[in-house]
Amino acid sequence: MPQYQILIENDNYDRLALIAAYVKLTYVQRINGMGYATLEIAANDPKIPDLVLGRRLKIIRDGVIVYGGRLLHEGWKKPPTAPSGETWAVTALDHAHYAKGRIIVPAASSEYDTRTDHADDVAKAYVYYHLGQGAAAARRSADVTVAVDKHQAASITENGRYDQLLTMLENLHNEGGFDWRFVPQATGCEFRTAYPRWGYDRTKGNGSNDECVFSDDRHNWEEMEYARDATEHANYLYVAGQGEGADRTVRERSTAADIATWGRCEAFADARQLSLAASLDAYGDGQLRARKPNETMNVVPRTGTWKILWDLGDLVTVYDRAWGRTFEYDAKIMAVTITITPSNLEQAKPTLEAEP
Repeated sequence: MPQYQILIENDNYDRLALIAAYVKLTYVQRINGMGYATLEIAANDPKIPDLVLGRRLKIIRDGVIVYGGRLLHEGWKKPPTAPSGETWAVTALDHAHYAKGRIIVPAASSEYDTRTDHADDVAKAYVYYHLGQGAAAARRSADVTVAVDKHQAASITENGRYDQLLTMLENLHNEGGFDWRFVPQATGCEFRTAYPRWGYDRTKGNGSNDECVFSDDRHNWEEMEYARDATEHANYLYVAGQGEGADRTVRERSTAADIATWGRCEAFADARQLSLAASLDAYGDGQLRARKPNETMNVVPRTGTWKILWDLGDLVTVYDRAWGRTFEYDAKIMAVTITITPSNLEQAKPTLEAEP
């Protein structure tokens, strides 16, 4: 059974309180986005005055820092049995929240902050110059460091102009096919990237790494579900760019294979920010991919398998045979939600997403 320490720290990462008793603790580790943690304690707990918004929450599991963030939400709950069962809860956002609070501001003499490099290194440059040590003093977060460039993803040119840094990082992940994360450390965080993925390929038959296949014969899951949805499917798009009325540029994009399977399903896509035919076509093709029938499988792994069979960023397989059909789904673990009870019983649930 893992051992947890829950610390409240000041802005300089000095310890202010150790939370030894709680009703429930949930924290989310996430790649390519922002995680959070929610701590719920009894309403009569003497540590409530220590849970001041703006302070830092640190979670240590078996001596390893697994979460770091800033307290940004608080609230209480009075059930029908009140005062029995009353609780006080706080929520912290992890260090990716810093990127939500930064805008990519071009230099005074430039229209854009333009970066040409490997996509993973472009991401690091934007973090370094708009949040880290390369930022102007007033915009710098002293507790943010940036890992060294790895030159792994494909080269791109990115133009930033008053974009939110977090949104830019999400877009670069989609464009460059790499993963990123603000990794918590003792006195801050380090921005890191990984290509082609954060974790390992553990899919069925991968040929190189230990497999992680959630299936009946492996007895490694507690709950499994499947869904396929075509209610929002579109396979023929009218993509409208700049102009008005009859002068507006409209491009048509379609997927013949989907039309053959589902029949013609038309939709309109408003892209008035674009003017070039090539840009409209690329936008339309992206919309067609987004509107394909969606197939998902989700699983709640058996307790005790996290960090042994699977972890954040891994590619895994969910597999089942039922109703005369075979269901096989390869997906990346984009986030892990960990819930801990007062008795230190830990349950970890992955968020799965099919790799494009």
